[in-house]
Amino acid sequence: MLGTVVISLNGAEVSAQIPAKSLALLCYLAATGHTHSREKLAGLLWGDKSEDSAKANLRKLLSNLGQMFGNALIISRQTVAFNRDNAYRLDVEVFETAVAEDDPAPEKLEPLREAVELYRGDFLEGFSVQQTLGFEEWVLGERERERLRQMAIQALQRLSEAYTAQYIRPSFVILGKLLLPLRLLIVKPI
Repeated sequence: MLGTVVISLNGAEVSAQIPAKSLALLCYLAATGHTHSREKLAGLLWGDKSEDSAKANLRKLLSNLGQMFGNALIISRQTVAFNRDNAYRLDVEVFETAVAEDDPAPEKLEPLREAVELYRGDFLEGFSVQQTLGFEEWVLGERERERLRQMAIQALQRLSEAYTAQYIRPSFVILGKLLLPLRLLIVKPI
């Protein structure tokens, strides 16, 4: 979800095969990490529809996701959640965990470097779903993009300082990433 949304299943990318609202729901459930009521999810994705229509659309969407991803979601009559007991890898979680580590020891630089490389762009960059005001408000209103952007800038700064202090020459990939904060600061919306 950092940059372009990519969903893989059994090693194959399937993002292009997933309808936008289904992809939005997967992202929302995975990123929030909470159990949500069906009513809330229906409103998130179909806030412009009647309650009955929104719930019917959600039922169909959940059925399709169940067929595609098996037990990746925990679905009850009242609630839906992302199943964290299944094997999964969520770039946002890996990134946040590595950046939260505040140890400048040389052996701790590799996870931080990997986290920096995971940051391929803003949270859900370029991803939007038509007629889903609730979802768009979550992406922008929760300030996830800005929070993760600031974490990336801080991680790059820490990595740069650690490399400098330990006289380590970073790779060209890392040097390119070290320039990322400049781009982020220049294009940051007012």
